[in-house]
Amino acid sequence: LTVTRSIDDNKKTINAFVTAYNSLKSTIASVTKYTAVTAGTSQSSSNGALLGDATVRAVESKMNSMLTTVQSGSYSILAQMGITIDPSTQSDGSTGALTVDDTKLTAALTNNPQAVSQFFIGDGSTTGFATQFDSTLTAMLSTSTGKEGIIKNAQDGINATLKELGTRYDTMSDQIDATMARYKTQFTNLSTLVNSLTNTSTYLTSQFSSSDS
Repeated sequence: LTVTRSIDDNKKTINAFVTAYNSLKSTIASVTKYTAVTAGTSQSSSNGALLGDATVRAVESKMNSMLTTVQSGSYSILAQMGITIDPSTQSDGSTGALTVDDTKLTAALTNNPQAVSQFFIGDGSTTGFATQFDSTLTAMLSTSTGKEGIIKNAQDGINATLKELGTRYDTMSDQIDATMARYKTQFTNLSTLVNSLTNTSTYLTSQFSSSDS
């Protein structure tokens, strides 16, 4: 009877992380897409809704830096386990996608599973790639009062702007309505005056016509 360690679950989990990361990179590329246009023409309607957004850039920059964070142990960087960053541009426009060398990852999990575990988990609190990545993402997504993450702050900022624009719109709308009401009153008064002058003119014309005859 031979007992061997199963590495399938670990490989599946690591590959799932790579897939999720690449999916996020693809989404970021989509929402920040820029289509070049001829000078003097309008911007392309296919540009991403978050083109140039500082929050998106901050999130992507933070994740990119974490991929190269050096951990302590036999495995200190992802590349030693066959997980590398592809610098080329993908078909979806994203760059920096992760790729997995299955042979190298299998060898790492087979020959030194403890080192792989140490790399990802660390002390489970402050060290370890997965531990640090999870902490960073949790902080980014936090909605707790006083500990709002970068995403919540961005959403609050957008909502505040929309509220301000709504207030300004209502104020402007009220001003326009008041102006239109004033114009209507003035034109009504003007119409009444013109009618009065017309009647007077008609009367005078009639009177002078009668005198001539």
